[in-house]
Amino acid sequence: MNPRLVKRSFIIINSKNLVEAGNKTLNWVTEQLNLDGTFSGIERHILAYYKAPMTFAEAGRVTEAKAIAQHLRNTFFEDGDFHAVKDDPTSGGLKNYRTAWIGRGLHQLGFFDLSNSAGAFLESEMVPKHHGILEDSEIHGYPREMDWGATCSAILAFLTMGRVDSAAACGEFLVKMIDDQPNKNKFYLKRDLNGEIIVDLMDRQLKTHVIEFAKTQQIYWYLGMSMTAFAGLLLMTQEEKWRQAADKIFKYIERCNDELFTAITNGKVAWGSGAMFSATGDEKYSKLSKQIWRWVMETQTENGLWIRRPEYNSINDQPLDTTIDTSLERAFYMFQLAKAI
Repeated sequence: MNPRLVKRSFIIINSKNLVEAGNKTLNWVTEQLNLDGTFSGIERHILAYYKAPMTFAEAGRVTEAKAIAQHLRNTFFEDGDFHAVKDDPTSGGLKNYRTAWIGRGLHQLGFFDLSNSAGAFLESEMVPKHHGILEDSEIHGYPREMDWGATCSAILAFLTMGRVDSAAACGEFLVKMIDDQPNKNKFYLKRDLNGEIIVDLMDRQLKTHVIEFAKTQQIYWYLGMSMTAFAGLLLMTQEEKWRQAADKIFKYIERCNDELFTAITNGKVAWGSGAMFSATGDEKYSKLSKQIWRWVMETQTENGLWIRRPEYNSINDQPLDTTIDTSLERAFYMFQLAKAI
């Protein structure tokens, strides 16, 4: 990772500019939002809704957040999970990751019946011996797997809900994953039900299973979200092991391809770095966060949106649920980073 290769920007990263950029996004999303908390044409697409309660709540837009929360209750909620719509084309993969996002937002909004149910459900999805959170395999016919990203998301939900013991147990799963990595040129992201790191991918090399540091087009958000989780655990417990774990992740990030600074999946790396700077005051985290976030702000459209390039070339090409999801997430990071860095 060579910062000298990154395009320099005149955008100033400060609280005022971050909040303005985040509100630009929410203004556009609010224009699309119906009074009943739905977006027309995608009422049953969970992708458009699962980050919305957190983002609107973070911005102090409680009316919109509560309307969306009621839609989540009425349409998607079932027994602690938020995937009751069986014909939803956007609900594949990482269901528990999404439920954790929703549970955090609903808890902050005071929908405690829903959030407590989500918290209990997520605890039931934690493998007792290893404490990783389960997800369905993306390889047809394979058993369920303990997933790095879902576990990070669950940690943040558990901390928000006051389920600190569960959060810490999941944190230990991540620490052991870091320590057990078998290949210095790769970072594996899943364990099987026996606790073994999944390295035999039958030559499929799915990007959701492994990050290969020497290659481009990798998915980097897993590393960033773990730093956010470690920052939350550090603040809650004051245990130095969480800082040490985040420092190890930072060293992995330093080995990533320079594409890290200009990849659409880098938002969580900036978010996690900002969270670690807020928790520790370590300037290396602030520097990395700002360096990535300048590019994120450069690529925001005039309406406050983001395009998931290279998959889509324009907002018109990009499905509405993807536009809302991608843009709400980055707006949420704007508001969080405004307080962190």
